[in-house]
Amino acid sequence: MPEVPTLVAQLQSGSADAKAEAAAALWSLSVNADNKVAIAKEKGALAALVALVREGSAVGKENAAGALANLADNANNKVAIANEQGALCYISRITAVTIEYQ
Repeated sequence: MPEVPTLVAQLQSGSADAKAEAAAALWSLSVNADNKVAIAKEKGALAALVALVREGSAVGKENAAGALANLADNANNKVAIANEQGALCYISRITAVTIEYQ
């Protein structure tokens, strides 16, 4: 998937809007099983998504959490995400706020 490295680079160094858009694109791509593997294997992808959940705009946080949730449908990805520093804490906060809001 040639767009994944570009999207990850955007997550790492783009503006707040660019990061949110990149996370949204990864969220969309991550519904496909093969894409789940490709995204998680991309160097820095999981760390960048977790960082966006932790420090991004409201839209960026939602998009990153959605992408991470889709990626976690794969057992290997779930372990890799759990190993990212702070991932579970921040994702659970976003999920709780989203559920409460709805």
